[in-house]
Amino acid sequence: MLVTGIGYFGTTIEGIAALAGVGKQTIYRWWPSKSALFIEVYNSLVPPSEFNIDTGNLVADLNEHLRRLFRIYRETPSPLILGGLHADAQHDPDVAEAVLSDLRPGRRPLLTRYFDRALQRGELPPDFDKEWAVELIVALIGHRMIGDSQDLTDAFAERLVETALEVGRHALGR
Repeated sequence: MLVTGIGYFGTTIEGIAALAGVGKQTIYRWWPSKSALFIEVYNSLVPPSEFNIDTGNLVADLNEHLRRLFRIYRETPSPLILGGLHADAQHDPDVAEAVLSDLRPGRRPLLTRYFDRALQRGELPPDFDKEWAVELIVALIGHRMIGDSQDLTDAFAERLVETALEVGRHALGR
């Protein structure tokens, strides 16, 4: 994949068209922008359907979710794409809107539903701050992705789950 060799910002619609052997108008016919194309690529590399996990236990669900996500991140250019989209969104309002409307809404509920089910099963106290726990997970994954996606290990997943559960229990007093 082109982005693996030259990065998100080095990848252009012209380069994608040349690699595909088509004119850039053909690319623009299907995707109105580079960010729209990369959101679709990211969603195909990291399909939400991969994360339909329900073991009946919150810790097991979260650990398995993160193990699957981290394996995908280690084996595909998805972290380069996600990082590029987030960086692009900082200075391009259209990209920010695309990320906020097309990418993020389908991702956050993947984590939130584990906490919802655990609350329904009584695994967590009713006042558990699930939003804060999800925010912590997302932020620490993002921070770890800035370095090397190979740092996204099973051990990190387990530590992250443990930390998020602890934070969710204690965030109530903030």
